Amino acid sequence: MPSKKLELFKIFSTTIVPIVVLVIIGVAVDQSYKIFQQSRADSMGVPEYNINYTVAISGVETYQNINKDKYGNVDQIEAAEGELLIRLKDRIPTYEIATIASKYNMEVLEKYRENKPSYRLRFSYLKTPDQLQLDASLDRSQISEPIGIQEIAPNEVFDKTLEQIWQELDADPRVYCVGLNSMSYPDYWPNDPDANYDSKSELFKIDAPKAWQKLIDSNLPPGGSDDVWIAVIDGGVDLDHPDLADNIAKNADGSIAGKSFVFCDPDLYDCDWVNQGGESGGDGIDNYPEDNLPADSGVGHGTRVAGVAAEVGDNNYSLTGLAFDAKIVSFVVGGLNGDGLHNKVAIVKSLEYVKEINQIKVINISSGSADYFQDFQDVVTDIWNKGKVIVAAAGNQGTPDIPHYPAAYDNVIAVTALDDDGSIAEYANSGDWVDISTYGDSLTTDYDDIESFHSGTSYAVPLVSGSVALLFSLYPTLTAEEATDITIQRAHTMYESTGEKKYGCGKLNVGDMLVSKAPIIKSPDCITRFRLGENIELEWGPFPVGPPPESYRLTWGLENGEFIAPPPDSGIDVGGDMISYTLTSNEMEAYLDGTWTWRVGAWYPEDGANGKMYWTSAQTIKKHTGAAIIFPIEPYLGYIYPGFVFNWESIDNANNYFGKLICPGGSAFIPKNDTIPSYMVTQDDYDILQTISQGGICRLSIVGTHLGSWFLGSEPELFIPKYGPHLSFLVP
Repeated sequence: MPSKKLELFKIFSTTIVPIVVLVIIGVAVDQSYKIFQQSRADSMGVPEYNINYTVAISGVETYQNINKDKYGNVDQIEAAEGELLIRLKDRIPTYEIATIASKYNMEVLEKYRENKPSYRLRFSYLKTPDQLQLDASLDRSQISEPIGIQEIAPNEVFDKTLEQIWQELDADPRVYCVGLNSMSYPDYWPNDPDANYDSKSELFKIDAPKAWQKLIDSNLPPGGSDDVWIAVIDGGVDLDHPDLADNIAKNADGSIAGKSFVFCDPDLYDCDWVNQGGESGGDGIDNYPEDNLPADSGVGHGTRVAGVAAEVGDNNYSLTGLAFDAKIVSFVVGGLNGDGLHNKVAIVKSLEYVKEINQIKVINISSGSADYFQDFQDVVTDIWNKGKVIVAAAGNQGTPDIPHYPAAYDNVIAVTALDDDGSIAEYANSGDWVDISTYGDSLTTDYDDIESFHSGTSYAVPLVSGSVALLFSLYPTLTAEEATDITIQRAHTMYESTGEKKYGCGKLNVGDMLVSKAPIIKSPDCITRFRLGENIELEWGPFPVGPPPESYRLTWGLENGEFIAPPPDSGIDVGGDMISYTLTSNEMEAYLDGTWTWRVGAWYPEDGANGKMYWTSAQTIKKHTGAAIIFPIEPYLGYIYPGFVFNWESIDNANNYFGKLICPGGSAFIPKNDTIPSYMVTQDDYDILQTISQGGICRLSIVGTHLGSWFLGSEPELFIPKYGPHLSFLVP
């Protein structure tokens, strides 16, 4: 009886080897065929990949019979003159593009994708539908001079429209897709002459044009609704400023809304510096501070903040604010004595006053202090329960982990500031109490109708306030909680290798706030921590406006800071009724220590031509499963030798340890094959280390293995390594 080993060899030699040989031959033939295809395409003049080609713009044409489900609304589009984009199917020889070009009298302009058979072609002598209509109306017997098309030799394409050729190519079995080289218009931008990318780059970076366009598409003013008022609790606003006055809210009787809760005492201070005119006296001096007008105290802070949030836009004058059609309500809480400081009692009084003004939906507080006061928190909670959102500054002391109030109170959106490059500003406070970050550098209007550049969390706050005002303009029925969740959760995740919540949940993106219908995350927080053996309960809810999605999908994994939205079909389908999921320890053990993320997406089949998946931003989980090394202190810190002992904390449920060494001259693993959390360096280890250290610094990580939960057919369970923190040392 032949042995099993002999039988296995027989099967391998008579079956597997011939198959492998055939596969190798097939690959070689396929590669030769591809080389032949490319050679033939090259000989026919198919240009290589080029991204620097520019084209002219033609007028608008109509394409009534094109498949709208496949190609979208092409009835009224603007496209490059006489051009089509054609992508061949992947297995079609590339020389077929030259065949197609020849048939339709086209020129291949470029291969515009490096790794795909995608080409841009131009028709040299093609008639548009309008030209055909004109030809039909001409009495050719009366034409003494030949028109351009008659100078060309007859060709089957001359009596076809671009639309007809599009349809033919769409049905061509060689073609994957075909379309126009259409022109993409930028989203809406107001016409204010000083508002451009250089001067107002922060508006581009938070996708303000995308938000404005969404409002236009919803038949609303691009800068928000004038029924949405923003309370600016500050040092007053220049009520007569030519680019603010039209957005100053008025009461039903025509009087200016708002109030001053702080007065300049002429017995103690020289109050003549108060720089206001018109509404407050007409001579540039607030002669009657007791009239309670919420005018700028002369410091200018409140005017600048109001300008960032809601300076009048699209009036062909100066700059623009974010919510440039919303209204501003000024409350004076400090600064009348020239010091620019805000009074806590005055802020509380302002909030009490705000509670009774229904139109005020957003409250901007660009100030704060480090002390907590329960009475202040209670007023904030009352405001929240009234459906109003408070946005406040994290502060400019440059300190981490020291809460700044009112920003750190419950039910307040705490905002820290970013530099122009998107990193946290050196002056900005940070900590796990911060909710969101955005740009703190702003060119804004100032009192006395000047433009000035300023930095600080004070100027990051009104970007968020303006964003919330646009959100309420689009969805006026949102509660304060819903508006806050959308604002924070649509922030673009910022990778922080330490897992600290420096930036809140990420960078403000008002475009996604208004456009996305992603689910609302209920728990956990946008940044959480996980340890081996723990489960994480994920919970979410549908977008609060409109019908619920048809289904949800859940995905998780290591993203390494590349927070890119996954494809619509990625992850697992959890159905339309399920709004929670237990992410078990076993499901996460395949990922090494580090920052990884989870997302949930909502599928709306009625959105767009083919439905749309709206993903949440990446929800960050900082994973710690390795052992913490106990640093040696005897005999020489940082140096090792034969007999040196490494100690580390034990890893729960680990069934083995080994060391991972990384040195300038190479790396190595040191197996232990036991669960004792210590290791003594042997002479052999030391000799190896001297070789691979090359006089430089080596690093040691302790690795624990743990049984995973996956089976590969009849294979045993996989062993999953868990990496811990590392220790740096020198080898003498």
